[in-house]
Amino acid sequence: MKHFYSNFMVSFVAKTTDIFVWEKLQKNKLLLVAFLFLISPSFLFAQDIIIKNDKSELKAKVVEITDDYIKYHDWDNLTGPIYNISRTQVFMINYQNGKREFITSNADNKTETKVTTKTTNTNTAKVSNTETPISSSPYTFTPRDKSQPKSYTNFADRVAFTGVTVDQIGKLTIPTISSVTDIFVAPNIAIATGMSASYNQESVLGYNYKTSSIGVMAGPTYYLNEVLKIDKNKGGLYGGAALAYTFAFASEDFTGTSTTAGNFGVFARAGGFISFSKKLGAFTEVHVGEGGASVVAGISFKTTK
Repeated sequence: MKHFYSNFMVSFVAKTTDIFVWEKLQKNKLLLVAFLFLISPSFLFAQDIIIKNDKSELKAKVVEITDDYIKYHDWDNLTGPIYNISRTQVFMINYQNGKREFITSNADNKTETKVTTKTTNTNTAKVSNTETPISSSPYTFTPRDKSQPKSYTNFADRVAFTGVTVDQIGKLTIPTISSVTDIFVAPNIAIATGMSASYNQESVLGYNYKTSSIGVMAGPTYYLNEVLKIDKNKGGLYGGAALAYTFAFASEDFTGTSTTAGNFGVFARAGGFISFSKKLGAFTEVHVGEGGASVVAGISFKTTK
């Protein structure tokens, strides 16, 4: 009887232990399932989704939202560069916590770019290819940002002029035709380069006299748009000086000889242009040099940011 009682107690304790262990495992399993269920949204919404106006999506980690840009990391390269995308390109952001934010902006810049340097209290991320204009003032002609590569938004403003010397019309067979381009190397400061050509033929006592010339020039020019608050998209006033070299060729029938000559000269130029469209316009400028003053008028063509 005692032996039976001992065996019974051993069997009872073993079964009780098994039941306790099984119940413990079931409870732990339920806790594990509940834990996975609770953390699953973190895996499902681990990234921010930037939804663009064209309905395309960017998987990202949003870093900062400014008045003009949304700064973010590419989700596939969170330790890589910080990108900018213009607010005007973005419709909405779905954040990893489920929050949604609709984006509105009046910014004109619609380019997607990278930021040169992002500095916070904890780290500094260096990237390249900034395409932000040096100045957004409508009164300022701007140069190219030389610290960044050229692109369709990073270029030097320029104004090109093609015209004819007005006071030579009717006096020369082909009055002097000139083409000058002002390329901006600093705000409202440009370097002008250009060339010119003319031709004349006349008959004296039955003999033909022919002269032709080709010239090149270069010099600084300053635009007064910032001082006078003239919108560069509507026109401009400018003044400057230039060094010119002219090569002339002359021939005549009387002796059958020809001569050539070249000379350097300095002249001042001042004028203005008015735009008829985004790029095209008309200009007039005055040249004052050793030979006196002359007026040049014609078509202007500008390229500005």
